[in-house]
Amino acid sequence: TKNLLRSILECNRSLPGRGMNDVEIWDVSGNAAFESGWRAVMQHCDGVLLVYNPERAGNDVEIGNWYDAFVKVNDLDPKAQCLVFAHHSQTGGGMTAAKAPPKFSQAGVTFVDTSYDSTSTTVIQQNFDDFLSRCLDQKSRR
Repeated sequence: TKNLLRSILECNRSLPGRGMNDVEIWDVSGNAAFESGWRAVMQHCDGVLLVYNPERAGNDVEIGNWYDAFVKVNDLDPKAQCLVFAHHSQTGGGMTAAKAPPKFSQAGVTFVDTSYDSTSTTVIQQNFDDFLSRCLDQKSRR
């Protein structure tokens, strides 16, 4: 797995009305060096969380490519099974909200600006929990 993934996190997450749920987060990195292993990882994925830095030039294009590779290719419901964190590296409260690339807006993808300085962990956790609940709903419909 060294050539496929950066890391796998397994945890239990308590969701309102759903009790404890097993969650696996597979960090495949946005690095093209890992691309050969993405297909194996995507085979049974129930959702995609994309994290990128909107302050870096070209990352808006890269995030679109990741969306195409992971969400569209796997025929996931973008409204239910995709969450994007636009994570800003700026500190000191100078964060400017990122504009979601058009393909995300058009598809109804949840797009959340985050930073270590200005985003409360509650906002991140609530969006993540909502995302997990939507993924579980989609999984139960299959």
